[in-house]
Amino acid sequence: FERGGDTRLGLSLGLDLQGGSHMVYKAALTDPETGEVTELRCTYDPETRGGSAPDGRKVKGTIHWVSAEQAIEAEVRLYDHLFQTPDPGDLPEGGDYRNNLNPDSIEVLSGCKLEPALADVAAQADVPIILMHNQETRKYGNLLPEVMASLSRSVTLAINAGIRESNIILDPGIGFGKTPDHNLEILGRLGEFKALGYPLLVGTSRKSTIRLSLEIGNEALGPDSQTNNASQGLLQGTAATVALAIASGADMVRVHDVKEMLSVCKMSDAIVRGWRPPSWKR
Repeated sequence: FERGGDTRLGLSLGLDLQGGSHMVYKAALTDPETGEVTELRCTYDPETRGGSAPDGRKVKGTIHWVSAEQAIEAEVRLYDHLFQTPDPGDLPEGGDYRNNLNPDSIEVLSGCKLEPALADVAAQADVPIILMHNQETRKYGNLLPEVMASLSRSVTLAINAGIRESNIILDPGIGFGKTPDHNLEILGRLGEFKALGYPLLVGTSRKSTIRLSLEIGNEALGPDSQTNNASQGLLQGTAATVALAIASGADMVRVHDVKEMLSVCKMSDAIVRGWRPPSWKR
């Protein structure tokens, strides 16, 4: 129960349960086959309810306990510095700031348990919310109906929490809890998601499904990835998925190469949605 050098629930160490009392972790029960922790045994001091101990005792930290049975599952993204250097613009002649991008600037954790009341926070803020499909396994009986049913359940949860329907955006979750074949099937049938009645966001940029389809190796992600042939293939593959997603009804796309994909979006919108630039002469 340690994260780095910060002990959250060390053996026999006290901590405060948010909104509750001081507690001390005494033992953990584990699954004999997997070794995973299945139960924690703790003691608590009822006189410290609210966080204050009559004898002035101090604890190392506070945790928020989340019930696994009542929690909502979500993807959590941990962000680090976007660039590897303090001044990404300080480059040698002919250098590119993208060479200083930190490849570990984001860590995506799936299957996380969150407090259901978090949905209330989004409702109170009255801001747009993206509901993305994800699951721990990549096994489906019937892919599209199951993904759509999961998104429908998320919509119901959001609406019941008070989130306005006009603030809801759906994301089928390309690359999350799906095989490459699943990803391609969803992209090929993307138009079916419009039946759910909400704006659709699609994120295919640089996904491994594109690299596998085009037989591109990891060199497309290296320090010279902006100029080598593999990277250009990855960029072109992304452009194809973005254009086809828009043609199938996607309202938003999430991309890495903004400048290049903006041109793809504009041209696709001109064909599919009748968009025209301000300088257009009819």
